[in-house]
Amino acid sequence: MPITKLLPMVLLSICSRSSVIQKCTPMMVVIVEFELRAGAESKFETMLKHMQQRVKQYDGYLGEAPCCSIENEKIFVTLFYWCDRKSLKAWREDPEHVEVQRLGREEIFAWYRIRVCELEREYGRGFSE
Repeated sequence: MPITKLLPMVLLSICSRSSVIQKCTPMMVVIVEFELRAGAESKFETMLKHMQQRVKQYDGYLGEAPCCSIENEKIFVTLFYWCDRKSLKAWREDPEHVEVQRLGREEIFAWYRIRVCELEREYGRGFSE
């Protein structure tokens, strides 16, 4: 199955509710950009499926929004939403996650960039609470 089929462009509705942001102060957004090494697709798909299930077990995990770059279909971007710094720190230090990060650096990603952001405010039009 192509990677693009595994990464639906869907954002969990919980992340678009103002009430969630009010309860999650400061809400954290992690932006992960990467490109896969040639031939690493299968290993990545296996790792991705497993870690998507594991992260859902963590308190404070609100969801993710995976997508592909418009400019380069080989570049993937995923936004991860966390209720607070403490929740994000617990995930970052999870032993299995640490091992997957090592594998990613050494075997899966041609390159990657991670940005950790604090959501200051949210506003918009036409979405329901």
